[in-house]
Amino acid sequence: MKRRVEAGRITDLKEGEMKQVEIGDDHFLLVRIDGDYHAYTAYCTHYGAPLAKGCLSAGRIVCPWHHAGFCARSGNLRNPPALDALPEYPVEIENDTIYVHLPEEPARKRLPGMTRHDPTRDSRLFAIVGGGAAGSTAVEALREAGFQGRVLLISREQNLPYDRTLLSKAYMAEGEDKDYMPLRSDAFYRDLDIELILERSVNHLDVDTRTILLDNNQSITYDKALIATGGSPRRLDIPGADLQNIFTLRTPDDANRIIAAARQAKRAVIMGASFIGMECASSLTKRGVEITVVAPEMVPFASVLGEPLGNLYRKLHEENGVTFRLGTQAERLLGDDGVSSVVLNDGSTLPADFIVLGVGIDPITGFIRGVPREDDGSLRVAGNLAVIGSEESLFAAGDIATFPDPVSGKDVRIEHWRVAQQHGRLTARSMMGESTPYSEIPFFWSGQFGKQLRYVGHAVKWDDTIIDGTLAEYDFSVYYVRENRIIAAAAINRDQQMTAFAECLRRKLVPAPEEVRRGIDWAALVQQ
Repeated sequence: MKRRVEAGRITDLKEGEMKQVEIGDDHFLLVRIDGDYHAYTAYCTHYGAPLAKGCLSAGRIVCPWHHAGFCARSGNLRNPPALDALPEYPVEIENDTIYVHLPEEPARKRLPGMTRHDPTRDSRLFAIVGGGAAGSTAVEALREAGFQGRVLLISREQNLPYDRTLLSKAYMAEGEDKDYMPLRSDAFYRDLDIELILERSVNHLDVDTRTILLDNNQSITYDKALIATGGSPRRLDIPGADLQNIFTLRTPDDANRIIAAARQAKRAVIMGASFIGMECASSLTKRGVEITVVAPEMVPFASVLGEPLGNLYRKLHEENGVTFRLGTQAERLLGDDGVSSVVLNDGSTLPADFIVLGVGIDPITGFIRGVPREDDGSLRVAGNLAVIGSEESLFAAGDIATFPDPVSGKDVRIEHWRVAQQHGRLTARSMMGESTPYSEIPFFWSGQFGKQLRYVGHAVKWDDTIIDGTLAEYDFSVYYVRENRIIAAAAINRDQQMTAFAECLRRKLVPAPEEVRRGIDWAALVQQ
């Protein structure tokens, strides 16, 4: 049963525009493209952001919060972190009036069309090693792209694939007695004939024989494989590092152990002013734990965001009770059984009921035989993410892949959730024989003490920065300039602007730095 709702006049929208229509309890997104009108659910299928506050760019609807992308002509999924497409509602034009036919209970999301296993059509086996962002996205994208062979997902964890980004943010701050946040149900994988092997590690993967040996001695022969194993959190190599109550954060079990320790603790030390470390500091402070951050750098995030923005984050944390011991490192840890204090290299001692380590990760690739590894342990891949030297039988995605950056053309390795998901979608098509190179723009977000940072692009080094807005008011955009080109930007409270900037960067529409200094309407530029 559908209801016919009047949505306005055809002149209300110009070509290439979209807007949210609200009539009583009915909310939907109206889009005009190629002279046609389309109506979709008004909110992103990821975390419910209002899509009208994003941007419409070259036929792509882009979410303002986390930059999920949808086809403006069909609502189909184009870019993560969303997993589902937009439900579309029929549109009718009568006497220059737009009518939308809505169901009695409009759906929030639509599952992309997917195939199942059909051995009579495809006898191949594609093995995905790793159930994180890249691996879980790849298995879905294979079925979405029409692959009818066997799809096998191998994961070290006992959990179904989940949203790891929540662990240091909402889950750490608020989670109580929750095991994890699955992206899909067990029934979802069964229905699509995606075979799951959980709680199993790969002892060896031989590229020449295309065989995988699991830790239970099960042997698997694959036609093509994707390595998406991510990284292993680094531990400290100092006296006392084997004491109890020293945690890393990578899994829901890790988060639950930290939450349990926080319930009994007064003081904790975060080792490392990384995004994981600083997000944990923000979240644990909300649980009433006194936090001290210890890090060798003098300014948090200086190498990623620059000193002005790094100092702003230090101020934000200090205003919320976090103490910093920067320019120092732990020399040894003391305690009888569990850790009780940290001795720093300046001779001072910090009391600690527990410690959280945020000092980086190492790519998990040591089990692979037959292809070279980079000095950092990663795998070098071509533009389509095929591992160099594997004759396109092996692919790598996410934290372990060193890949060509589409903006700079240089090889980079980026440890971001959404980049890993983008890699997963691309490798699915590459494994099926397409040769399209990675061309999306890296993006990540961080939530600390209620301030939401959006970062677009990738800047390892920069010559200059352009600041638009006021840092102290947490309302700004910072643009990073390298060789007279803007290659990245970071912003708070500028979601729509960053969404449009990302599309300008992807479509190579970013003006020269001098023009940006004078002021740019990114939304207008992306609509040209």
